[in-house]
Amino acid sequence: MRADWLQRRGSADLILVFAGWAVGLDPFRHLSGAADVLVLSDYRDETLPEALWTPYRRLNVVAYSMGVAVAARHLPRLRPERAVAICGAPDPRAAIGPAIYDATLAGLSPQSLAQFSRRAGAAVPPGAEIAALAAELGALA
Repeated sequence: MRADWLQRRGSADLILVFAGWAVGLDPFRHLSGAADVLVLSDYRDETLPEALWTPYRRLNVVAYSMGVAVAARHLPRLRPERAVAICGAPDPRAAIGPAIYDATLAGLSPQSLAQFSRRAGAAVPPGAEIAALAAELGALA
């Protein structure tokens, strides 16, 4: 997993965000407040180091799109005070339907990624690699 701090001030509270597939950090940059904010992405390896979240007294989880599936697998260990799922499901293929999921994976290209980006309303992060995104979709399934 990739971990990017949006805000790290040494707070006792952490908002742990499980981002969606291929959307990057931009949809979450508006998060602010007293809590530290850590955004997770790139789920080719779902290892979540405890050192990232165990120092915090209070933990809240926000999961978006494909991040909902990953968060669901980690919730028993994380035991957050609150968890919010947005536009996703514990089974990533169920969130958009198995046929669409499989077709997206099979036909992933710069053009289909641009189409996904328009539909998702989130820009694809600069430097996004098709092969890495395909591998991530495969791992999520």
